[in-house]
Amino acid sequence: MKNFWKITVNKGSCQNLGLWLLIPFASVISHTWLSVPPTMICFLLSVLCCLLLYDGNLTKNPLSCDRWQIQAILPVCFFAFYIFLEQYFMGAQIRRYWSVVCAALYFPVCIGLVGKSPLRNWKNKIDWFIYIAALIYILEAIGRYGVVIYKIINGSSTSFGIYRFKFDGPMFFESNGTAIHLIIILFFVLWWYNYQKRQIAISGVGDEPKKKALLWENKKLFSHYRKLIFLFIILLFLTLSRACVFAAILGLIYFFVPKRKNLLLILAAFLVLISVFGLFVIYPLFRYDLSFMSKFDIFNYACAYLQTATLWQWLFGVGLSESDKVMLIYAHNYWLVFLVETGISGLLALVYMFIHFIWKTKGVALYVLLPFFLATASSSVTFIPELYIAMAIMFLTIKRKDKEGVNSEPDGMSII
Repeated sequence: MKNFWKITVNKGSCQNLGLWLLIPFASVISHTWLSVPPTMICFLLSVLCCLLLYDGNLTKNPLSCDRWQIQAILPVCFFAFYIFLEQYFMGAQIRRYWSVVCAALYFPVCIGLVGKSPLRNWKNKIDWFIYIAALIYILEAIGRYGVVIYKIINGSSTSFGIYRFKFDGPMFFESNGTAIHLIIILFFVLWWYNYQKRQIAISGVGDEPKKKALLWENKKLFSHYRKLIFLFIILLFLTLSRACVFAAILGLIYFFVPKRKNLLLILAAFLVLISVFGLFVIYPLFRYDLSFMSKFDIFNYACAYLQTATLWQWLFGVGLSESDKVMLIYAHNYWLVFLVETGISGLLALVYMFIHFIWKTKGVALYVLLPFFLATASSSVTFIPELYIAMAIMFLTIKRKDKEGVNSEPDGMSII
């Protein structure tokens, strides 16, 4: 029994395979054309690789994790475990809550696989993650527009106007879900591009020839990043999701504002700007648009439901994907979804996890989280592995910076 848990594996190959399965294929998602997203299968295999990396000596630390890794993953694991237990004991179908739990677990698995490996071992996986995501979203746009055009030609289209191009996509039935994923990818690529430029600037301090040589060596790669950034922006516009386009515009403003000092003050001023712009510009333009106004009706339905909800429903919700049964309409709002479907307890676990991301990355996570929060005020997607991978990579780069004693975040971001 002494060696029962020990499995002889090539840990280098196992770690490399796990990284390939986990990061590059995170965007290979289809909820309409496939019953199981391919990325979920890759994730389960990467979990197996992650488990094989550890020693299995139960008399010591069973996970062989450093203290900082455990501190990083605990709030996320708590969130995933809590959602699993809550929904399980409520009798919810596993397919209803597995997407939430599985997406959150991308973070600890990524920390486990990437945490102890040097930057060069996972940098190319991140680049492939970006390239494959670009390919997937190009195919998604072609598939969505192709299906609609085919229906128009055959006279079988039931929608009218520009809205018809929002439906029948290979990833989601409605393109707002696709747009939220694109928001995450776009702002992660922006941050990753600027992070690498900053690293070159730091490594070349006091050695201008070395700095120029490094910039020249990476010129082609940086050019690819810029092209991909503009590609993701175009793909975002092709989703025709006004909420996500609006979120992207405000996210870009926040992204390029220098913010090393007075971050909370800048963030508060930014939120006031959003409120004023929405009230005096966006609302008058779309007040007669039924699709736009339905987003406000959701709050009325939610308030009406919460006034009659039991204490149990207030605390633990009605079950994931069940809000339409108590509100007469699905809660197309990320925060309302968790409030109504998982209760106050589930919402607090979610908020605590996001605060943990922001705190541990010293505010860097806001480059992705802020536009994500804005976009999900009008839609809701629960299976978002790209978000948790982005949070893990940001956390690991900040940890690497702290170990090396250098500043890897510039005062303001750049796309040039």
